[in-house]
Amino acid sequence: MLRSLQTVATLANRRLYSATSHSNRNKIIKTLLTHRSFDPIRRHLPTDIATTDPYSLSQNVIKSLNTLGLPKEDAAIIHNIMIENLSNLDYSIATIHSKNLHELDLKPSISAIKQIIKNNPGRVESSWELFTKYKASVETIPDELIEVVLEKIINFDNAEKIDGKKNLTFQDLVRCLYLIDHLSSSRVVSSKLVESILTYAIDNGIPNVFAFLLKHKIPLNFFDKYIDEMTPCQIFELYRFYPIDNVVADLPILHKCVAVLGKNEMIPLTEEEKETTKKLEEEEDIVKLQCHDNWNLDIPKEEAHKTEEAFKNLFVEIQKKKLDRKDFGLALALLRVTGVFKGNISLFFELYHEYLLKFERSEDSLMFEAFLTLCCQGYKSEDSKMLQYAEAFIKEGTGAELHNKTLSVLIVANAKTNIDLSLEIYNSNIAKAQREKNDSTDLSGSDILTESLILAFLSKDDPDFARVIFDGALGEKVISGPTAAKKIKKLFAQYGEAVEAKESIQVMQSRIEHYMENI
Repeated sequence: MLRSLQTVATLANRRLYSATSHSNRNKIIKTLLTHRSFDPIRRHLPTDIATTDPYSLSQNVIKSLNTLGLPKEDAAIIHNIMIENLSNLDYSIATIHSKNLHELDLKPSISAIKQIIKNNPGRVESSWELFTKYKASVETIPDELIEVVLEKIINFDNAEKIDGKKNLTFQDLVRCLYLIDHLSSSRVVSSKLVESILTYAIDNGIPNVFAFLLKHKIPLNFFDKYIDEMTPCQIFELYRFYPIDNVVADLPILHKCVAVLGKNEMIPLTEEEKETTKKLEEEEDIVKLQCHDNWNLDIPKEEAHKTEEAFKNLFVEIQKKKLDRKDFGLALALLRVTGVFKGNISLFFELYHEYLLKFERSEDSLMFEAFLTLCCQGYKSEDSKMLQYAEAFIKEGTGAELHNKTLSVLIVANAKTNIDLSLEIYNSNIAKAQREKNDSTDLSGSDILTESLILAFLSKDDPDFARVIFDGALGEKVISGPTAAKKIKKLFAQYGEAVEAKESIQVMQSRIEHYMENI
């Protein structure tokens, strides 16, 4: 079977060769034949041999070697030269002459192995399989050979392309990491190759491999287009690797780092990321067996990352460069982090007053952040006075969207200390709440207020009244459309699961906190 596959491969490659420029072919063969290693057999070759095809040349060379009985070391040099120079024209040359080397009990040269793998179509053996086969015969694997194998894995063998392969696999990833780890310390891999591996890692949410790859001089702005697809763990890896000057100079990265580091005191690995790490270790063991190598994939093993110090350093750098005074989006993000997430009220209002002076035309948004901070912290601490103080930051005459957000926050924020007030706020505003749907969310103002009230009552462990609210709102067409109904039904389902786990109040209160934090 193997012989028949080799025959098919030989014929296919000879057809491919026929398309190659004859003048280029003749030039390569003519130059090849001037090599001094051909001196013992040159006069035994046909006079027109320089104008023949590589396969015919190969057959004549082998015939001459067999007839003359050259020492096997001299014959090996010729076999290697044939592989090194003609494999790209006709891959059957690599197959034939590597077989002859095997019969002589000799191994191909490094340059020959490089050409065997580089031009391997991959139908009989994959380029990785060839690498593992020849690796044992090489005392030290040179960087240029590793890079050839790396390129073949990332760009695929021709056979894989024909079979429809479009993307890297988990197996490919670990093989690439193995190869990169065996490069000399000063070697820098082509950014195009490393970027392909990084893209695979991002697409599949793979943690703790960035630092392994980023040392190959990947510019930080490469990640700009992937920023919304990256996991918190991957964002933390970026922040930890690049100098802080680079981070603050890249606005998409800076905004993302502020959000991720500021909103999370700890960034734990998700269950999916833990499973992925386990798979990395399993695939690592397979590669070690294939390569007969006691290799260890040296990647961070933390299951959680602390962010406090990282965010402090980032905040100091932003303040030092006054970046938040030039970027209103960044200013709002810092307010949300310091007030809602970290509960640092004094720092919040210090920033708030500075931003009011700097961004005079954005008073509505700034006042909402002050209102939200006090509501959120008042809810968490069950401080009714703080909730009352929050109302001082409600500005009259704001747009419908901001007005709806304000009312919905008031409804859920008062749920712990005064659920009757939550109901009163709803009843006082629901008749005049807008019924038109928002194009992006497919929700109206009345949808949002009704969902908030239902959440408030579920957090008080009162599902019966929450159901009355829902049924009444449906009957009166206060809420309408599949999106609103689906969201509220999902809320009831989450409550039901929490009841079974005997943690309904805790879960619903956490849901309220999450709602306010991310509104």
